[in-house]
Amino acid sequence: MEKHALIIGASGVIGGAIAKDLAQVGWSLTLHANDNIKQVTSLRQSLQEKFPNQFFSIIQFDLSNIDKSILSNILPISGLVFASGGTVYDFLRNQTTTDINHLFKVHVFGPIEVIQFFEAQLLKAKHARIVFITSVYASHGSALETTYSAVKGAQESFIKSYAMEVAANDLTVNGVAPGAVKTPTNYFLDQSAWQQLIEEIPLQRLADPEDISYWVSAIFDKRSDYLTGQVIKVTGGWGD
Repeated sequence: MEKHALIIGASGVIGGAIAKDLAQVGWSLTLHANDNIKQVTSLRQSLQEKFPNQFFSIIQFDLSNIDKSILSNILPISGLVFASGGTVYDFLRNQTTTDINHLFKVHVFGPIEVIQFFEAQLLKAKHARIVFITSVYASHGSALETTYSAVKGAQESFIKSYAMEVAANDLTVNGVAPGAVKTPTNYFLDQSAWQQLIEEIPLQRLADPEDISYWVSAIFDKRSDYLTGQVIKVTGGWGD
């Protein structure tokens, strides 16, 4: 199938926005969730009603412990998006080995394992795409999110290297690095912290999920064939 993408983390607000944008331009989608299956079920229903000539399916698995027999049930793909969230907000000295290992599994080891599984399909497809949602913290760091910054940095290094490896096969590999976005991972901030953060952003607002999903959709466009190994920063000028 020429336009079928798997969205890892489709139950999140950024993943959901990406799904809506890609569906709008004709992509059929397999929507992944781990815990929040209710959210992705609602998303699938709304997309199927709006785009009856495309198909939308759901797959559930834990990126930190992948069952490849589940992946084998997915129809051939030509697009792959990694939009899983999750961080540990604490001093490094307080983070357990379990915390650290989980972040690396979800953001680095798991995605690599998924890519290995689907690589043969992606290399055969026309205009194939892999896109990671990384973070501005990959290049600028963040106190109390040292491990998260490290895994996002690892994602960006992987993007650059793997893009070189598969470029001759019409498969592009890119990333979109958001700054501060209106997502549940930021809801722990109190009102004063929110205001201080907004004041640090030149555009004076947090990003909406659609500000991020737009760039994923742009990368998926056939006219982006010459873009690979890149990370697009979408930060409102923050941290640049």
